[in-house]
Amino acid sequence: MYELPELEVMRALIAEKYAGAAITKIQCNTKIIVGKKSAFCEQLQNATIWFVERRAGHLVLHLDTGKRLMIYLSDQSVFYGGEAGEKVQGTPDFVLHFGERYMSFSKLEDNAVQVITVREVEEQLKPCAMDPLDKRFTLAYLQKQLSKKRCSLKTCLLDASVLSGIGPVYSDEILYAARLHPARKVNSLNEQEVAALYEATLSILKAAIADGGIRRSPLFSQDSLTGSYVEQLAVYGRDGELALDTEDPVELIVVAKQKCYICPARQLNE
Repeated sequence: MYELPELEVMRALIAEKYAGAAITKIQCNTKIIVGKKSAFCEQLQNATIWFVERRAGHLVLHLDTGKRLMIYLSDQSVFYGGEAGEKVQGTPDFVLHFGERYMSFSKLEDNAVQVITVREVEEQLKPCAMDPLDKRFTLAYLQKQLSKKRCSLKTCLLDASVLSGIGPVYSDEILYAARLHPARKVNSLNEQEVAALYEATLSILKAAIADGGIRRSPLFSQDSLTGSYVEQLAVYGRDGELALDTEDPVELIVVAKQKCYICPARQLNE
C-alpha cells in the first residue's frame, strides 16, 4: 500500500491536471479490473472527473455519472501523468486518455481497479480507520483508538483499523520524532506521550507531503519535487549511520516481525 504522503502528492497532481477533463479513451489489462472489460470501459467512456480523494491506499475519482473509479496502489505501483505530445511509455496496466493527455498506472495488482457506487466505496473501506489528516482526527480520537489496543506501538501504527495510510517508513519517522520506542506497549503510554505521538504524526506527514514524499519516480515531465523528502528521513534506512542532524547512531531492530529503524539514545524502551 502507498503511504499517505505519497498518495496525497499523487492525488493533488491528478486533481490539478485532470479535474474537469473528460475521458476519451481507456486502455486496460483485464486482470487488474473488476468485472468485464466492455462494461468497465463503457462506464468510463466520456465520463468527466469532478473530484479526487484518497482513502486508505486507494485513489477515488468522482465521476460526473455519480459513480466512483477506485484504484488501489500497492508498494510496487507506478503512476505517470503524460502531457500533450508524450507517448505512453512501456506497457502500463491502466491508461486513461484525455484527448492528447493521459494518466497511466503500472504494476497494479489483480482487481485493483473498479467502477462502483458511493455506497460500495463506503462498504469496502469501512474497516479502515480515519485519515490522520482528517479534521476529525483529534488527540481525543487517537486516545480512544489506542485505548482499544494492547500491542506494540509499531504494530499499532501499521494497523489500518487504528490509523489509515501509515506504513513502515513513516511509522519509524513518527516514533523517532515522538521519542518513543517501537516495542513499547500502547497501553504503557502516559498522556504526555500520547500527545507527543499525535503531534509527531501530524508534523511528519505534513512535512513529507510538502516535500513530495519519498518515491523518486517522477509523476510527470519536469517533475523536480517528488521524492525530495527522502533527504529528510531521520532514521529510516540509516542503519549504522547517525540519525539526521545528530551524533547518535541508528540501529535496525525487529519488533513483532517488523523491521524498525530506531535511535536508541533518543527512543528508550521503558
